[in-house]
Amino acid sequence: MTALAFTATARLSPANQYFPMYVEPPITKSQWAELQKEAAQQQINFRNWILSPITAGDDSAYVSVKGSIDSRVANGENLMRIFSDYRDRYFARRDDPVLLAGYAYSGYKMDTAVGNWETGPGQNGCGCLYIAIGSNSVDMPHTYEASRIVFLCDARSEGDQPFKNLGLSLLQRNPDDWEVKFCFAEFLDFSDSAEDRSLGAQLLQQVIRHNPRDPRNYMLLGDQQLKFALVNKSVEDAEACTAFYRRYLESEPKNSPDVQTINIDIGTVNILIKKWTNQQTVSSGNG
Repeated sequence: MTALAFTATARLSPANQYFPMYVEPPITKSQWAELQKEAAQQQINFRNWILSPITAGDDSAYVSVKGSIDSRVANGENLMRIFSDYRDRYFARRDDPVLLAGYAYSGYKMDTAVGNWETGPGQNGCGCLYIAIGSNSVDMPHTYEASRIVFLCDARSEGDQPFKNLGLSLLQRNPDDWEVKFCFAEFLDFSDSAEDRSLGAQLLQQVIRHNPRDPRNYMLLGDQQLKFALVNKSVEDAEACTAFYRRYLESEPKNSPDVQTINIDIGTVNILIKKWTNQQTVSSGNG
């Protein structure tokens, strides 16, 4: 979601419990112009925060909130209950960066746990993180753990150079951070740079060797192979894509929102395989 979309949603939804900023609709042209200006400044402020170097400092509060959420998830507690708990804590004290980090991170964990990290309700927490840092309404430190939480929650929605720099900095601090590696690999997969995508593929292979049972790895591998297939019109890459997608389906929960999408993608890729195979046959016959 763009900076303007986040800000507009926040400002134009008085009944939306997830966002802390409200105005009464309808909005005038002058208000819309101010909204655009505000969104642009938020984006600049957020990018500047991301570009700031990781600093030393007391990270214990962020380690604690992350550990508490991870423990509750591991113990099988209802994900929406965890998210709602941290959301309510944050809205009671909106100037507290630790509570904001907990709100965003619990949303990230909830959405990734069910394979719905693009459109799930947890994105409201990640959006609040973006808005709060961009509007300078919280004093979020640039310490390692705080920066890591921001990276995990918002890197997928940004897709630009500052997050690449932050990802490299985080991995320089901890080369064995597999969660950051996966998120970074996914981020790089959206890059227009062949060099970035190659780095992403290398990181993903490292993640798979560490945890071959995580179904997300195989969906991302399938996405990578599909891009290669579309660029090269390669039957081999397309077949590799469907193989990775099927491996993803073998282990992903059947109620995941991505399951239906992947099944549709497999059908589409199979059509391309048939088309490209026929073209190769015709080309060989003409030769």
